[in-house]
Amino acid sequence: MQALALDPTGQVVHAHMADKKKNYRCIACQAIVRRRGGDWVRDHFYHLQDLSSCHLAQKSETHLNLQIELQNSLPAQEAFLEERFTMIQRIADVAWYRYKLVFEIQVSPLSFEEMVGRIDDYKKIGWQVVWILHTRSFFGKRASREELLLLPHPHYFANHDAQGKGEFFDVMWNGPYPPQVTSEVELWHPLPKTKIGFRDRWPYYFKGDFIDKAMQGTFSPPKIEQQRLSIRKLLWSAHHYLLENVFDQ
Repeated sequence: MQALALDPTGQVVHAHMADKKKNYRCIACQAIVRRRGGDWVRDHFYHLQDLSSCHLAQKSETHLNLQIELQNSLPAQEAFLEERFTMIQRIADVAWYRYKLVFEIQVSPLSFEEMVGRIDDYKKIGWQVVWILHTRSFFGKRASREELLLLPHPHYFANHDAQGKGEFFDVMWNGPYPPQVTSEVELWHPLPKTKIGFRDRWPYYFKGDFIDKAMQGTFSPPKIEQQRLSIRKLLWSAHHYLLENVFDQ
């Protein structure tokens, strides 16, 4: 469900503010869209032509509400939704120009290979990706492969519902034990890079997260988070597991 579009002046308009009789343009594909909705269906934009390939048309209302909340929390005229980076053929969910941060919101499952592709592409042009992983597909009882492999890269979690109610929070995995969680992470309040023994590859951290708490002396990271996990190390561990448990039998 598409909640955002561009008016004739190029300004972003939310569906509930749009005129049903006027044409608007899709932020992603620039095709003509119009508003529809009613008593039983939330206001949204629809394409006049079937454009199933338009990535914005496929986004959930939860995804779009998170984009809007992030933009509204950042300084005016510094952050933009669906920002195109033509040099790398990418469209950022939210781009914050002052710090060159791209917030990539992930509500549906996504492979780590695609995550790395986006990280590398933005890195080529001097931008840093901060992942926002929604609890609809992430944050289970155990860390997923993607969540473990994202440890060297800035990422946080969100539990917002379709109406936009929820919070951003940080997670510290602790092996077989329940993860530690700190809520009310302020993604609009970045803090400079620091090295405190874990997450040392992160160029930024944010007020209220576990790095911030460690800097204040109110938190000590568990051992699993102190390890630098990488694809090579995980493959090496799998290799040894096969040697010890399969071939030695």
